[in-house]
Amino acid sequence: MAVAITACSTFEQYCCHSHINNYEQINTDGKRKKKKALSLKLLRQTNYQTYVNITNNKGFRGKITKLCILKEAMEFLYLTEQPQLWVDTNMYASLLQACIELEAFTEGFLIHSHMIKINFKPNMYLNNILLSMYVKFGKLLDGRRVFDKMPQKNRVSWTTLIAGYAQNGFADEALELFSEMHCQGVKANAVTFVCVVSVMAELEAVKLGRQVHGCIIKSECLLNMYLESALVYLYSNCGYLEDALQIFDQMSEREVTAWTVMIAGYAKHEYGEEALRLFNEMKCEGNNPNEYTVTSTLKACGELNALREGKHIHAFITKRKIRQDVYVDSALIDMYVKCGCVSGARKVFDRIPSHNNVSWTSMIAGYAQNGFGKDAISLFRQMLRSGTKPNNFTLVSVLKACVLLKTLKHGKQVHAQIIKNEYEMNTLLLNTLVGLYANCGNLIYARKVFLQLPIRDVVSWTTIIEGHVKQGHGEEALTLFARMLGEGMEPNEFTFTSILRACATLEALEEGKQIHGYINKAQFESDVYVGSALMDVYIKCGNLASAHHVFDRISEPNQFSWNVIIEGYLRHGYRKEALKLICQMHKSGMTSEDEIIVSVLNSYAGNIVG
Repeated sequence: MAVAITACSTFEQYCCHSHINNYEQINTDGKRKKKKALSLKLLRQTNYQTYVNITNNKGFRGKITKLCILKEAMEFLYLTEQPQLWVDTNMYASLLQACIELEAFTEGFLIHSHMIKINFKPNMYLNNILLSMYVKFGKLLDGRRVFDKMPQKNRVSWTTLIAGYAQNGFADEALELFSEMHCQGVKANAVTFVCVVSVMAELEAVKLGRQVHGCIIKSECLLNMYLESALVYLYSNCGYLEDALQIFDQMSEREVTAWTVMIAGYAKHEYGEEALRLFNEMKCEGNNPNEYTVTSTLKACGELNALREGKHIHAFITKRKIRQDVYVDSALIDMYVKCGCVSGARKVFDRIPSHNNVSWTSMIAGYAQNGFGKDAISLFRQMLRSGTKPNNFTLVSVLKACVLLKTLKHGKQVHAQIIKNEYEMNTLLLNTLVGLYANCGNLIYARKVFLQLPIRDVVSWTTIIEGHVKQGHGEEALTLFARMLGEGMEPNEFTFTSILRACATLEALEEGKQIHGYINKAQFESDVYVGSALMDVYIKCGNLASAHHVFDRISEPNQFSWNVIIEGYLRHGYRKEALKLICQMHKSGMTSEDEIIVSVLNSYAGNIVG
């Protein structure tokens, strides 16, 4: 029995220098009575503070000493006859507190069992320690049983269990318990509010969060920096950045958590420049960013394509020796990947001493996102050889690499592994498989996987429609689009772009007009890619007036949309109109492709020769 705790200085000496011999003596009949007499004396003298004082070595040796003492105390406890005559609350409290400190759950459970066995009735103080122990070790069902059986509960009891639920991801239970606490008239303190507000931040339940914020103000609870940081986290994580900044600016004292959650909020909601500004301000004020701070800031660099700033943060991490865990390494890889610096990402990857699922996936995804399909597949094979099991995100990334290379052979091998290893076939993974088979020309398998989808989202429909369009099956694509609408699924801009390409290829003007109606209803006509695809339908069907009308409705025409309308006029012999559009294009600050200018000049030259 590996166990834990307490005693006086003579007991420590006894444990540390001769405990092995004493274990042998415990089974000797002639010395058993002497041992029991000593146990009674020692356990009566037991005091947790004395235990802390005499074993204040914080290192490994100190912990071993404490474990030896706890082991001895536990054996004395179970050997002593009629313990109910001398055990008390302080003794049990000391033992349980030692179990919590030494992370000795088995021993803590045995102590609780001993209390039940001898019918010892714990008071509220001891029940709170028991509750704290079960919460500490994540045994929330046992903790809830202790809580429910408590004849009396105070604020500590409620807060301990709420915190346990919050820390272990049981958000609904935490909020339900907080509501029950409020109904019973127990006043929450700052610790309670921190737990509840943090839960609401994780759930992004800003409306409920505002109500709790109102309760905090109404209760006149003293706002400390931890509670203020939790409120900043609530509003920043939910996208209410002005509210978060207002609380942040009013804080008299800001520790690293407040800075980090504010920076993370900016990064999450794509205010990268603000995140970088705040990070630099944090450093200027003498605050030390931690691994969570740099992870969020690196995300902002990636979104902004700010490679220079990302490299500076990388150097800062190295210089300040910030703990580089798997999340920091993955954030660095992700930053380099999004900035197009795959070589920088690979250098970070190669320096990681021990790879896990996250680091492998980050690098494989980085290769796939930047068009390095062969490298992604090669690294995936290395991952499998290392014995690391891929997750769904890894599989999605390597399947995308197969699509890039149009290598159905490798894609089928990955699909076979998915089936063999019984991976969870979620919508993301199945959609990617549909895309693999559709883009590689195997529409039969694409449809089979598509039909396996328990829930078909807009990506599922768009992927299968796009696959049929690419393989020249425009009529089937239109049939699928009609089925999609029939099932009540609303197309997005990518769906419209794909199905319009089918209409253009088939020169299906009536179907194009019907889809144009859906586009207007969905308010996508001003989208440059949808508008360009719609123009192409009208141009190929000879309806230039409608094409020009669509062009005028595009909010910000790009070079591609200008080229579509200009080429449309050229195709139908309207050279002057095409030349006017080229001039307008140049006035808008864009340059036309050389091929278009050559086409206009050739058309004029041909007209002169004729």
